[in-house]
Amino acid sequence: MSPLFTKSMSPNSLLLLLTPMFFAANCKDPCVKPFLNEAECKALVDTDEAIEIIAPTIELRVTDFQPDVVDAGVSFEGTVYGKGFEEGAMVQIGERNFSTTFVGEGELRINANPMDTGVYNVTVSNPSSVKHTLYEAIQVGSLTDSVTETCEDVTLYFELNKDTLTAESEQAIFKQSECWMRNNVQLRLEGHCDERGTTEYNIALGQRRADAAKRFLLTQGVVESNMRTVSHGEEKPAVQGSNESAYQQNRRVEIVQQ
Repeated sequence: MSPLFTKSMSPNSLLLLLTPMFFAANCKDPCVKPFLNEAECKALVDTDEAIEIIAPTIELRVTDFQPDVVDAGVSFEGTVYGKGFEEGAMVQIGERNFSTTFVGEGELRINANPMDTGVYNVTVSNPSSVKHTLYEAIQVGSLTDSVTETCEDVTLYFELNKDTLTAESEQAIFKQSECWMRNNVQLRLEGHCDERGTTEYNIALGQRRADAAKRFLLTQGVVESNMRTVSHGEEKPAVQGSNESAYQQNRRVEIVQQ
């Protein structure tokens, strides 16, 4: 601008001339967020009306919840971490709402009542109505089947004076051996005989029958340390009687869980 032109102007005239230039220059950067939008900024060139400058909004964000695994049916204390939290914020776990203790804009604490088993989202709601959700933030209880598996005892039957397993006896072991192994069951293999024969003979035969069952269990993967054998001979009959029906039921090995 020419010095001569400047000197010939009054102060008020100079101010009117320079004001649009000042605001136009500031449209290049100060008008960019978070202050003014482009249209409002350009409007300053043609008006002297004051425009309110709005402070930037703090973003609400939930980043973590601890503990992230709790027992079902038990009250617990929880801490929500993130940013942009406000005093008076509420925490929602699943469908249930909890009031909070405000620690800071990045931390809230809650005392939660017992909850059912499941995986839940955690949502923080500020008094200003802004919300944010951290999905699958907490697991309550175990999600696996907690029912204890029940294995069965097995009785194996033998032919007269025999200590060899029948096909039916092997099949009976097949059905239960995996259950015994999964549950690391301790087994007692009790050998029995019918009343015929001497006591010494029947004790020895009962032991051979128990040992035969043990050998077959070893082939199925049951560890030897989980098995103990014993022979009762004819001393513990399953059925009283001196006939073939009673004899058949007494020639046996009972596999009993300890």
